[in-house]
Amino acid sequence: MPKIICKEFDEFERAMLRINGRLTPIKSRTRDWCHHSVDLGDVTVSINQVGSGVIYRGAMQRGFYALFCPLTHAGSCRIYGRDMEPGLTAWFVPEIETYSYGREAFLWLGITLEKKHVAQWVAEQTEQFLPSLRANRVYVGNKKVLDALIELVKRALHADVTNPLAFQSTRCKETLKRQVLDATYFATLSDGSNVERSYGRPRLSRRSIVQNAMSFIDANLGDGVSLRDLCLACSVSPRTLHSVFLEEIGVSPHRYLTLKRLSAIHKALMRGHAEETVASICAKHGVWDFGRFANLYRRVFGVLPSQVLRGH
Repeated sequence: MPKIICKEFDEFERAMLRINGRLTPIKSRTRDWCHHSVDLGDVTVSINQVGSGVIYRGAMQRGFYALFCPLTHAGSCRIYGRDMEPGLTAWFVPEIETYSYGREAFLWLGITLEKKHVAQWVAEQTEQFLPSLRANRVYVGNKKVLDALIELVKRALHADVTNPLAFQSTRCKETLKRQVLDATYFATLSDGSNVERSYGRPRLSRRSIVQNAMSFIDANLGDGVSLRDLCLACSVSPRTLHSVFLEEIGVSPHRYLTLKRLSAIHKALMRGHAEETVASICAKHGVWDFGRFANLYRRVFGVLPSQVLRGH
């Protein structure tokens, strides 16, 4: 949806998705109230700006969970009496009331997702995710993981503004949703060491892990593959998978996945028909951030994708 800029808090309050809550301003507005989201059906990403100091009381709607990441300096907002700052994360469960206090205007990132996704996480990693079904909590997140999630959401919202057709394709929406769910999955874990313990020691040799991962990617690349999929397929933690790939083939699993996707699109461009465009071919492969894709493509193949499509 387009970015909504509100002059008054009640308009902003109505724009918030899947939240039952009330805002009580405590001082006059110093900034606009802004809400910008991309609705992917059962997952929504957003960046929001509260325009003044405010007290909030409310809860997530039935069947929806949320992740809250502050984007402004410490002291702007308190949740359960704890100063929120970059690096801290809040997790909210359905129909459990929470309250917060904002001293001044502040900015935050929000992810909302349906219960079925969290239930799947619990089925896969019961020890880690069962507490996430039951209670709101504030915790210290893994900075690298949170930074990746924030960067992904910012890119998605930028694409929504600069390219209104970015998410017209069902495949592109599904690709972004998988990326958001994958990033949120890791962000919801309290820290990286817990992820490692939950999987235990790898039962396979390093060579077997790489071979299994490569085979899984080859078999499922057309359906979209995430890092979480690879970890589950190989029964190892993200940390183990990362170190094994670096030591065995010299690139991270994320980089290898990116290169495989680029190669698949390159082949499609080489076979492209006269009526096809780079955008249409990219959409079939779930690419929604065309500018970033073109830069990556040129760095790998030395030419722009449009040159390949026109030149064969």
